[in-house]
Amino acid sequence: THMTNQRPLVAFDLEATGTPPEEARIIEIGAYKLESLGDEITESTPVFEMLINPQFEIPEIVTELTGIKQEDVMDAPPFRAVALHVWEFFSGCDVMAYNGASYDIPLLNAEMRREGYDDIITPDVNWIDPMMVYRNSERMYSLEYAYQFYTGRTIEQDHRSGTDIRMMLGVARAQVERYESEPTGESMQKAALGERLDFQGHFQYLNFDAVVRQ
Repeated sequence: THMTNQRPLVAFDLEATGTPPEEARIIEIGAYKLESLGDEITESTPVFEMLINPQFEIPEIVTELTGIKQEDVMDAPPFRAVALHVWEFFSGCDVMAYNGASYDIPLLNAEMRREGYDDIITPDVNWIDPMMVYRNSERMYSLEYAYQFYTGRTIEQDHRSGTDIRMMLGVARAQVERYESEPTGESMQKAALGERLDFQGHFQYLNFDAVVRQ
């Protein structure tokens, strides 16, 4: 699997207290900085991964989903304490997040704005959401189902950032192979999807099939 990037690619995932990204608070952030999509996560991969104290009670349903309990974050820093480090880690990078267009990206931007920063992911940042390809080509949403569909494997673990990032990367790499596309970081632009299935425009939707734009 190959993907050419002019800038590093940050694959990230957020766990949070709820669904509306403008109201939710991050309880865990995981981010891995890769030179290309084909890079494996190793001990030398730059990582930003930590629990965050949302400074209010974590809903029980979130604990059931993620396994993150209130006592797990009691001694964790609030987001304001790590905002600068997050900014520095993401600076100058393209990004990838599963369901990022609807959730992770607006959630992270909202947290940064609350602490007096500008949006961390702006129009000049290239980004892609592998769920968009899966949703439009296969009519499915779930990361677990996407991972099983594209890789033939399953992962039986709680929804934690590190696990979700690894599944997302597996999905994205398999999508490149499945649809025979070789997207570039420079081309990962946000756009109205229309017939497109991804933000690069390499994948298109035609007669209920995912096809590669020539």
